[in-house]
Amino acid sequence: FGKNLPESIENVSKKKNVAQDAELKKKVELIYDFQFNSSSQNLEVTRDGNFIVSTGIYPPRLKIFDVNDMALKCERGIDSEIIKLKMLSDDYKKVAMACADRNIEVHAQYGRHYKVRIPRMPRDMDYNPFTCDLMVSASDHEIFRLNLEEGKFMSSLRCNSPDINKILFHPGLDLLFAGSANGSLNVFDFQQRSLYT
Repeated sequence: FGKNLPESIENVSKKKNVAQDAELKKKVELIYDFQFNSSSQNLEVTRDGNFIVSTGIYPPRLKIFDVNDMALKCERGIDSEIIKLKMLSDDYKKVAMACADRNIEVHAQYGRHYKVRIPRMPRDMDYNPFTCDLMVSASDHEIFRLNLEEGKFMSSLRCNSPDINKILFHPGLDLLFAGSANGSLNVFDFQQRSLYT
């Protein structure tokens, strides 16, 4: 079958090179408590690769896992089901969530930092790090822009088609792509301040 636990600990303590040891290459490590009672809707790995952030129900929860320790770092209860999760920093310390109760929650390392309600039910969310705009698509033709630096809503981006289901910001091109329920694609160019359909 393989080596028992004390033998595998001995091997790790000898600091064998994983690239040279065939048995260590096949080793699978599990993160405990990586589950939710009903289901999980969102899963994101932080840009630094050290943490996994996941949301699920029931009850609505946010869990942060440390990949280096292979363990649960923290768990937070949320008021409503989380529709979309977006990491705002390279690590786990800043995260934004679009919730089913039409609230946007921004969490810092210590917990909830800010909570604001939007006019329509959110469907997707993305972040523009250059302008600090959190963009939220909804069951409407508008994309709401919450400026996190100023803490207020900016003028919305208006699409030519209703029900924006998916948005994606491309930082290299400074473009926002918005896909609607009728299959059309709207592209916002932030440099030219124009909309292409």
